[in-house]
Amino acid sequence: MRNKLIFQCTSFFIVFALIIILSGLLGTGLFWGIKTAFGYGGGGGGGGYYPPENTNTNTNTNTNTNTNLNTNINQVVGVSAPTVDPFTSPTSNSILILRGGRDANTTIFINNLDNSVSYTTATTWQAPISLELGLNIFHLIAKNSAGTSSGIVTVFVSRIGSADITGDNITDDLDLAKLVANWGKNWQPADYNGDGIIDDLDLAYLVSRWT
Repeated sequence: MRNKLIFQCTSFFIVFALIIILSGLLGTGLFWGIKTAFGYGGGGGGGGYYPPENTNTNTNTNTNTNTNLNTNINQVVGVSAPTVDPFTSPTSNSILILRGGRDANTTIFINNLDNSVSYTTATTWQAPISLELGLNIFHLIAKNSAGTSSGIVTVFVSRIGSADITGDNITDDLDLAKLVANWGKNWQPADYNGDGIIDDLDLAYLVSRWT
């Protein structure tokens, strides 16, 4: 009986000692694999794990970009073509006054010249133009102070001869006699339409101007 008690005490002491030893060894990480396999020790000691640095960079960037940009940057400034008021064509006048509208602060050129053009208001223009017998063609453009040109406006004016061939300020049988005397010829005073021949078209014009 006594020997059995001694044996039980000795066994208990050995088991207790082993528990203490193993507990210390487990704390050193010697049995890390055992701890991992059985989930021992919960996250103690940790093997050098460090929490990540603060990567919370400011992603709240200002997306409210100013889209109200100046859209006129590098924009080509357009120049409007001049306008032309209605005029009589054909006409027997040797001088015709052309008039029209324009953009403010632009200069009007007629056949590349602007010396005869005057400006009655900031947005209007006028110019006397000389007419030859027959078809007269004029090209009009507007230019701004930077030298930018508008599109071209082409004007056609027909000049016919005065029906008053004799120059007495009346169209009558004397003028008719002059026309008939030069029938079929290239005679400018009675070639009202400027087509190079005296014919029924010129006769019709003279009659329409009969006084």
